Amino acid sequence: MSSPVRCQSCGKAIPAEAERCPACGRPRPEGDLRPLGGPAPAPPSRQPRLPSTPDDLYRVEPLPPAPGQEAPGSWAYVTGIMRADKLFAAVLVLMALVALMNLAGGSILGAAIAGAILWGVLTLQWWGYLLAMALSTVNLVVMVMALLTVAFRNPRAAMAGSVALSVPLAITVFVMVVLYTRRQHFA
Repeated sequence: MSSPVRCQSCGKAIPAEAERCPACGRPRPEGDLRPLGGPAPAPPSRQPRLPSTPDDLYRVEPLPPAPGQEAPGSWAYVTGIMRADKLFAAVLVLMALVALMNLAGGSILGAAIAGAILWGVLTLQWWGYLLAMALSTVNLVVMVMALLTVAFRNPRAAMAGSVALSVPLAITVFVMVVLYTRRQHFA
């Protein structure tokens, strides 16, 4: 064999009888040839960027929408959901019609409740969902209480009242069921 040489990787001496460096395990260099420029430099150590405040540790920057994807809450996003989910679209249309009918009928409170439900659904936020469900529940309770009050005072009028309240009652129940089953749309 040849004489002892220095390892090109770690710089330790490789004995003449050894085929590999005892320190790093690299093969013995052939002759005195070295790579151009000497051994490869050690990779630079990457220092992690330290946060400027403790809150920066927990802050996550939102990603922009992908090309062709609309931002959640935008009108294009809502219309995309409406095209894909006909029941969700029906809820939005029904609540807009109920708000307009209440406004035309002079029921400012009914129009405000229907408008608030519509607005809560259009936000596509969790608080909007809770607002819409809470107002729908209040609306349902008020209609049932009105029907029960009329039924206790005058049973014959209760039949006419039940017919008059059946459509708004059905709309309210429909809205609540659809919103409950579509709660994944709300972030």
